[in-house]
Amino acid sequence: MLTRPVWHLAIAASILAGAPVLGQPSPNAPDKQPPAPKAPSPATTPDGKGATDPAKNAKQAPAFPQAVTKNLYATNDLRGKAAPKFEVKKWLSSEPKREGKVVLIDFWATWCGPCVKLVPELQQFQEKFKDDLVVIGVSDEKEETVKAFIKNKGVTYSMAIDSSARMKKVVGVSGIPHVLIIGTDGIVRWQGFPGSSEEPLTEAIVKQVIDADKAANPRTASTKTPATPSSQTDGKKTGKGLLKKDHKK
Repeated sequence: MLTRPVWHLAIAASILAGAPVLGQPSPNAPDKQPPAPKAPSPATTPDGKGATDPAKNAKQAPAFPQAVTKNLYATNDLRGKAAPKFEVKKWLSSEPKREGKVVLIDFWATWCGPCVKLVPELQQFQEKFKDDLVVIGVSDEKEETVKAFIKNKGVTYSMAIDSSARMKKVVGVSGIPHVLIIGTDGIVRWQGFPGSSEEPLTEAIVKQVIDADKAANPRTASTKTPATPSSQTDGKKTGKGLLKKDHKK
């Protein structure tokens, strides 16, 4: 055991030798610890603004409905493809303005039970999304037959007839009702039998198409719907309506 004078001499010797002493800072130790490295700053664009977060963008831009494997009741699957040329023989309502709007075309007939059942839903879609959607019913029946139905049921969305069923033939519709939903870019975004158990047409789907269309094709004063040009003719009747297949749930 060291006596107190000897202990003091040992401490002095340690300091002179450069060794740290318990409770005292080392003479070679820095006064302060180096600052912790800073986290990398977010990327910036040339204008100095923060770069866009892709994940955030993905949430903000809704996607169009995916093409579900199902029975389309049509020979041509147009989903993701250009819509057929819009052709009708005569408008039974005023011709709707389709510029800058999503267009829902319903191939239907007054004798078709599921078609009649769908009418109130289509009216609801038209009323709820009137600023972004145009609903059009197209029948190949006689004018007086469809007119009587419109009056009796109080149908308020747009209606037209085409005795030659030109669009219907291009799509290859084999059963009705058959619906196409077309974006402002002229691409078919939904197609099929609305009452399908595999993918029923719902308000949520209509909204999804509209929201995705707005994100993909921002509205401007000059926005138009190229796939549904106005075409109304009084040409001769070239064929009767296609298959009168009545879908049943």
